[in-house]
Amino acid sequence: MKRPGLEGAFWPSATEEAILRTSLLRGDPAVAAWRSVEASVDIDGASGELIRILPLLGDGLRADGIESPVLPRLRGMRRKTWLFNQILLDRAGEIVRELDAAGIPSILLKGCAIAVRYYPDVGLRPMGDIDVMVPPEHVRAALDRLVRAGWADSTERRPGGEVFRNTHAYYLVAGDGMGCDLHWSIGEHMLLGRGEDPTKLFWPPAERLVIGPVTTLGLCPTDQLLHVILHGAQPGSPSRLQWIADAVKILRTSEIDWARLEELTIGMRDTIRISDALTYLADPYVPDRIPSATVARLRAHPVPRIERMEYAFSAQGTGPGLGMFPATLATFVRETRGWPVGRRARLFPRYLQEVWELDHVGQVPGTALRKAASTLRGRKTEPR
Repeated sequence: MKRPGLEGAFWPSATEEAILRTSLLRGDPAVAAWRSVEASVDIDGASGELIRILPLLGDGLRADGIESPVLPRLRGMRRKTWLFNQILLDRAGEIVRELDAAGIPSILLKGCAIAVRYYPDVGLRPMGDIDVMVPPEHVRAALDRLVRAGWADSTERRPGGEVFRNTHAYYLVAGDGMGCDLHWSIGEHMLLGRGEDPTKLFWPPAERLVIGPVTTLGLCPTDQLLHVILHGAQPGSPSRLQWIADAVKILRTSEIDWARLEELTIGMRDTIRISDALTYLADPYVPDRIPSATVARLRAHPVPRIERMEYAFSAQGTGPGLGMFPATLATFVRETRGWPVGRRARLFPRYLQEVWELDHVGQVPGTALRKAASTLRGRKTEPR
């Protein structure tokens, strides 16, 4: 449900907003939110993004003493989430031990670190895989070590494209189907132009993180909050709703270095997204945890017209009839920040060749036409 003054197409719908309020607020606001959608909530037909919030919804209903026919299902989802997460955290511990044995430092990212550190019960925070980051100079050794330990390298797009970085992590799969993203970079949504990777800024303030019997590192709360927003507040992100719950949990349990957050946000040239996200979170979830002066300074920071256009592309998602082209273009714009416009225009076909994994650039026009036709056919067959 897009609020006035907020840009982008990634905000929750009215129903999603009501479920988030039921999950994250307490008392009359939570009860009123639930009553407004109770009759229309369809757990079986829930989207993937919404399913990730359902264990937290059950916790909210229980905390406010709200009786509902869906409660047994939600309790079952929480137990299932807890069990899967125990297995996942155990495997994360094995990865950390392997890296430690090789003298390779590591930071656990995303779900593993967030569930353990900011949620009272890991059953409330679903996770899909393991995200672990190592210093860039150690990534090859880390990959070899984990492959020897039984993980298979299943990375589809390899690093090193002429225009497109292709990936910020290797994707590994264990024999039991468990997945692991082995990062050397903080993540694609926090990358700037070539040679402008801010990852090195996140290592020094990283803090001790205990996963069962294993000790590693996690991002400090300030950096974790920034990472959560920039990863999740994106059209098409599987964390399009999860980031809101994660950010609220971080803000309620931790002290944020707002000066650092401002500095990082300005340095990564994402003041629009971050100021909008903080505005959204402050009302109604954490009104006393976000300084209005921080939001005001971010909003007042000058943003060049070209960067406003970049944000517009990256925030609008899959435009009507355009399929994934806006998102593809947004990634190109981000990857080539700081490059002259003429050079960008010349390299765009080469970029599409890399993204679409074509043999040569001459195949780009035909592929573009086929993709456009496929998108239009899909729209014509959509139920109305």
